[in-house]
Amino acid sequence: LAAVQYPSAVEIAIDFGEEVTDPAGEPLTVDAFTAVGANNQKSNLVADDLNPGLYLLYVNVREEGTLSVSVPAGVAMDQAGNLNSASATPVEVIAAATPRRRPSP
Repeated sequence: LAAVQYPSAVEIAIDFGEEVTDPAGEPLTVDAFTAVGANNQKSNLVADDLNPGLYLLYVNVREEGTLSVSVPAGVAMDQAGNLNSASATPVEVIAAATPRRRPSP
C-alpha cells in the first residue's frame, strides 16, 4: 500500500507486457479501468511511447480512504486477438489528509 496526501493526483503504472488496444481495436481509455474509494475521479490515461503495453493511469483522490484500482477482464486485446484476464490484485492507495500549517505568531 502506498500513502498519498489528498487532494492529489495518483499515478498508477499498468503494464500489459505488450501493445494492446480495446476490443474494437481503438486506443484504451480511462473507462477500461476500475477505481473505487477515496471519492476518486479517473482523470487521464497515458500510453508510454517507449514501452508498448505500459500505461500510466491518473486518478484524482479527493478524500481520506483507500483507493483500489483494478483491470477488469476483456478490456484490452493484443495483436493476436487475445483478451486480457482480470488483474489478480488491485492496486491500493491510502489517502490521508494534507497536513495544515499553523500560522506563524
